[in-house]
Amino acid sequence: ATVATTARSALEDLADAGICFEDGVDCDESPFPRTLADEAQSHLQSFASSEPTSNPSQFTCFARMAGRELDVDAEVMRGVTMRDTLKGGGCMWYTSPSKLTLKQCEHRWARSSPCESYDIFLSHTWMTPGVGKYLALSLQSGWFVAICFWALGVALTVTLCILRLLPVSAQMPETLAGRHVVTLPTAPWTILASMIFLILGFLVAPYLPLLGRASDTCFLDVACVCQSDRELTERGVYGLGGFLVRADELRVLWSPPYLTRLWCVFELAAYRPANPTGKISFRPIYMELSVLIGVPTLHLNNLFMVVCVMHFKSMYPLAVFSLISFTCCVHLLRRSQCTRHQLLADLQKFDLGNAACTHAFDRDFVMSAIARWYGSSKAFTKYVRGALREELAPSINRTGLRPGYIAMLCLSGMSVQAQVCVQHWINGSSPELLLRFVLSNVLSYALLWTYCVARLLLHLSSRFAAPWRCDFLVSLTIGLGIWLMNFIGWVIGQAVAQRGAPQTGGWVLLTSVVSFVILRRSWH
Repeated sequence: ATVATTARSALEDLADAGICFEDGVDCDESPFPRTLADEAQSHLQSFASSEPTSNPSQFTCFARMAGRELDVDAEVMRGVTMRDTLKGGGCMWYTSPSKLTLKQCEHRWARSSPCESYDIFLSHTWMTPGVGKYLALSLQSGWFVAICFWALGVALTVTLCILRLLPVSAQMPETLAGRHVVTLPTAPWTILASMIFLILGFLVAPYLPLLGRASDTCFLDVACVCQSDRELTERGVYGLGGFLVRADELRVLWSPPYLTRLWCVFELAAYRPANPTGKISFRPIYMELSVLIGVPTLHLNNLFMVVCVMHFKSMYPLAVFSLISFTCCVHLLRRSQCTRHQLLADLQKFDLGNAACTHAFDRDFVMSAIARWYGSSKAFTKYVRGALREELAPSINRTGLRPGYIAMLCLSGMSVQAQVCVQHWINGSSPELLLRFVLSNVLSYALLWTYCVARLLLHLSSRFAAPWRCDFLVSLTIGLGIWLMNFIGWVIGQAVAQRGAPQTGGWVLLTSVVSFVILRRSWH
């Protein structure tokens, strides 16, 4: 169709939509400001009266208002890999496009490149601090690389200890020897290696090739929409619907302000009409932040245990420190779990009228598109509260079961037990005792038992997430229970290794069955 035909059609549709006239109402009563309505009419009339050109512009905001919100503007389609968005410590996530300098805008635009489709369309709000989104995405995309680095680092450290290139005391201090049924670590090397190589893995992951991992070409507004050229900015912003047509997955980085921003709602509303077979995945950043709270807490506890063995020659400071740290961890987890309940409540109570945006034209652009796709704003509200909520609820409740996250919570304990295995080796323990120790402590305690305790911690943090009158006392009670469960598993693991093969086999069987039942029940 020629530009003139398109413009005349757009004028008719805009009039039906109420931009110039609707049921005989004058433009002064239009939802647009008078100047904006005049600008729209003048802009389209100039197209309607013009002759066709060799390069017609079909993707202006006013042309899209005529029912072309989902047209694909291939000329401005650009993508950026997920890895590129995480490079440099995730600096691309920290500043809203509206606050960038011209040079910063051009730098981010240069990071993207032309593409024909997206593996992931990242939907988020700039009202949420970027550091949380960066950490969440780093964990989502880099956990496997981080675990590989951890395994490499711990294996290297164990080898250096066995070769006596790192000093390791084979005997516990006299004040502790004989008073504890457990063998305590006497060197910090494996726990330090665990911390260092995990962090290094996350930092290096964005710079590594995919190596069999799924393709990660994504749309991120700050990089894929030109912020330094007014025409390209307009075509990019009002062409979001077309970009969604070419996206295999809409990944929502949900945070509490998300459903209050109209452009976020637009992306959510447009995806089903644009891509009926596409995947919508809600990735609330609270779960990744919960894991990132738990992993450092466990590492700090185990590191402080080595400090107590080497310097304090007593375990009483560790008991106090562990109880305090576990309580603080539980309190933070309870606060983060509150957001999960808030997400479900936000979907249940969603009201399109409460979503806000900065410009009046943008609001009418979004509202007219939603009314066209769903029949009315009330119908879309009903869709969010009903069908969409039912579709997303299982994935929201299942977020904490990702195997990579479970493994992350077990790495600290496995590092400590690796250090104790080194001490047994240096002491000249028999191969049978070493095997029993690996099965009862590294496998059963550090992996399976820790998984059960971690699941219990997440369950209690979610179950008692709502604030109480004595809120910190609730966190203290849960923290004490988790600390006792962890300590009991540690003692049993070391005790059965000293007793013999039958006791070790029974402990392995018990932890395997319990962890399997919890995993299966949690998944269903």
